[in-house]
Amino acid sequence: MAVVRKAPKQPAPAAVPAIEEEVQPGLQIVVRDDDYTPLDEDRETVRRLAFIGLTAEEIGYSVVDRRTNMAMSAEEIIRYFPAEMRDGPSKVLAAVGMKAIQIATTKDTPQAVALQQYILRTQGGQKWKDTQRVEHVNNEAAKAQSKEVLEQITNVLSAVAKAKSAQKTEPKTYEQIRQEIEDADYEIVKNG
Repeated sequence: MAVVRKAPKQPAPAAVPAIEEEVQPGLQIVVRDDDYTPLDEDRETVRRLAFIGLTAEEIGYSVVDRRTNMAMSAEEIIRYFPAEMRDGPSKVLAAVGMKAIQIATTKDTPQAVALQQYILRTQGGQKWKDTQRVEHVNNEAAKAQSKEVLEQITNVLSAVAKAKSAQKTEPKTYEQIRQEIEDADYEIVKNG
């Protein structure tokens, strides 16, 4: 298999079975055997990077081919790490979920309680959901009560308007204003 890449800054180690020849200035063809076996740490790196949403090309920058000491291409990542690219996100999410459940069930801290509440709200079914129930009442008693409240508000506003208009003609004393407010309150209580 032939792969065209930019020349590395350092040549490949002599122990690596590769044949190199110059094609263009700055480019070389690296021919190598396909006996690459990913390490567990490489698999874990690919799994975690796939979980956070990186593409195969972006992941390739973080995984070094031990045979050439070069970053892997997107094609190599897909070829050597198909299970990690496919299943990595779900496995990392499962591990995080298990750790969250472990913390939520064994610790007694405010953070653990908040985590418990979050898990119950998101995974506990309808019984644990934060929902707000709004009921609309459409009956005659409610309409009548609303009408009475509206009349009381109108009476108070009328009394205030009268007090303001009377105030424009001649200044009132504190006692006169207090008496008008008490009279307006008495009218509301008497009529209500």
